Amino acid sequence: MIVLSVASARPCWRDARPAARGTGRGRRSVGQSARRCVSERLPLRLIRPFDLPPVWLAGFAALVWAQGRILGVGLPGPWAAVMGWALICGGVGLMGLAGLEFLRHRTTIVPRQRPRDLIDTGVYRVTRNPIYLGDTLVLAGLCFLWDALPSLVLVPVFGAVISRRFIRGEERGLIENFGPAAEAYMARVHRWL
Repeated sequence: MIVLSVASARPCWRDARPAARGTGRGRRSVGQSARRCVSERLPLRLIRPFDLPPVWLAGFAALVWAQGRILGVGLPGPWAAVMGWALICGGVGLMGLAGLEFLRHRTTIVPRQRPRDLIDTGVYRVTRNPIYLGDTLVLAGLCFLWDALPSLVLVPVFGAVISRRFIRGEERGLIENFGPAAEAYMARVHRWL
């Protein structure tokens, strides 16, 4: 039996066949199955408003900061700060250019909202995800700035989390909304660089 979870409107697969008569054993009832399914998904409903790329970036940045405080390993001299600020400024600049394209096309910048236009101009001619790429550059810059070079291993992990949590769904949405135009754009421009 398929029970729809109230929290996420996604199916919860539970076997809700009744118990055999007189045995007292068996499977959960439909009501028990639905209650368990909803309770399993309830925390997801509560955290869903916070499941945004900047929140993930802040979480990873906190890990980088903690690693730098506990075991500070950085570049000698001023090079760490120079490299860190260069990456951070590059990332913020990339995000700013992408934001201007969103304003110019008058479409949403919020993940999981339906876009009104397929943006393939400006910085979007080079990368399909300049904001996420900018987030990644900022995180790498923080690793240098906070003497947390071992935390550079978190940068590709962050990229993988963002790809899984946001990019794949956004790309499916673009194909649903814009069809062949989105497919042609994705064939022409790489996801990251």
